[in-house]
Amino acid sequence: MSSGPLSPPPPPPLPHTEDTDAYDTSGRYIVRLLPINDLPSLHATDEYKKGLITKIIYSNDATAGGDSSSSRILSAFKTNDHPSTLTITGVPLSCWRGVLKNVPGSLPPHEGSESPTTSKSFENSRALRLGSFHVILVSLASSSFSPGPILVLQGLRYKGNIGAIIRTAVQANLFQSVVVIDPVYDANAKNNDRVEAKDVDYYSLMNAPLIDIIYMTDLSEFQSYANSTETNKNRKWLATHLNNSAINMFSPLASPHLLAAAHTSFVFLGSEGVGLPDEFIEDSRCTCMRIPSMSSSINVGAAAAMLIACISMQKLKVRE
Repeated sequence: MSSGPLSPPPPPPLPHTEDTDAYDTSGRYIVRLLPINDLPSLHATDEYKKGLITKIIYSNDATAGGDSSSSRILSAFKTNDHPSTLTITGVPLSCWRGVLKNVPGSLPPHEGSESPTTSKSFENSRALRLGSFHVILVSLASSSFSPGPILVLQGLRYKGNIGAIIRTAVQANLFQSVVVIDPVYDANAKNNDRVEAKDVDYYSLMNAPLIDIIYMTDLSEFQSYANSTETNKNRKWLATHLNNSAINMFSPLASPHLLAAAHTSFVFLGSEGVGLPDEFIEDSRCTCMRIPSMSSSINVGAAAAMLIACISMQKLKVRE
């Protein structure tokens, strides 16, 4: 009696390891809530002494109308001398509420008699309660992360694209900062408005306050910045560009350049219409990469996500 065709053997099990330390999955920054009552003792921590704390963000509305003790502690802390690497920023409630959503573990499940809801009034109330007694602390996970790669957005005209890219950059937890260079004025362009911080905050879904963003008006300002320190002078340059000499971003040839970009580098993305200017592409420090596509029509926000993913994946190397 025939038993029918033989079934193929099962595939071998995928390799598995519990040793997560075998991969470099570390992020550049740690973002967390800190009780305002802990601010006076922050100076004594190694984190503060080593200059690892880069940002402290607080709610203007909550601290103005919240617990008076917390308000006094915060006011006293702001008047102290702090390292130049630390910025202390107050934000309105609408911004604070949005930034909280990007702080891991800051919004626990609803408790007590409050029923789950997404109403604006409920979110405002919860944000005010947290903001009355907490600040958001952004700090480097390790001193080995400084300096890091800097993302450069040159000439982008659409606020939605800039916001989406910065949101991706923040969530990738890779970049030291972002540089936004204004587009060259074009009388025929539909959008000649200068991109402002409030626009970037909004279109990044309030990810932008968690990273340093430097706004520049033209290419000459960036060139001065790129040559302002030895660290910047020695940065690798990586740019997306559509030409025959550009390296296929998905090819093995791209790997060492992407890995270098994960460390001390400038990573460039050009405008929606014409891309990057020749001054960048022809610079001897610049390595150009292209994203293989059917017609080379890729939204700059999508291109940024692919590029950042490829750079991040180069960090996921098994230690030898």
